[in-house]
Amino acid sequence: MTPPPTSASASTITSSTEPPLAARFSVRMKTEPLTAVRVRADSVVTLPTGLMPALTGDWLISRGSLILAVASQGTLDAHYEILQEGGLHLLPSFCRALDDRLGPGTTKTAKDLLDAITRLASIKIGGVEVKFTPGQLDELAFRATKRGRTVQQEIEAVVKRLEQELFWGSRAEVVAGG
Repeated sequence: MTPPPTSASASTITSSTEPPLAARFSVRMKTEPLTAVRVRADSVVTLPTGLMPALTGDWLISRGSLILAVASQGTLDAHYEILQEGGLHLLPSFCRALDDRLGPGTTKTAKDLLDAITRLASIKIGGVEVKFTPGQLDELAFRATKRGRTVQQEIEAVVKRLEQELFWGSRAEVVAGG
């Protein structure tokens, strides 16, 4: 794999014949995850850029046996994401696909995603909750895509059709009788 460009000139568009960029995305290299190991005693470590002191409580950030950085707890919290064993990590392409189906912004946090799935997986009519099977959700997603809607919009349309079928003529009678 070729490493990404590191110089400023290599990372900018310099040709006047290049079209303007249509979209910008944050990207991660598809490599093995980094490892963070806590420093137990003050020491000096070798980084690719030279020697660096590592104090007790700091974190050594490495890939394989190569130490890439020394980070304080604050730096670790601010600049690195702790990957939980057995946790779910979604690629940006999957997040975009989920956002397309569940609505914009539903993959920003785990709570947002869970809330969107909960809304998607059930409908409440009065106090009665209607739960969908995975096959029914797939069918709703297919219909929504075919009609150019989100799944939430498709569910709302289903509820509206149900309301019209159950309460057909109710509103007209109220209006006519009033």
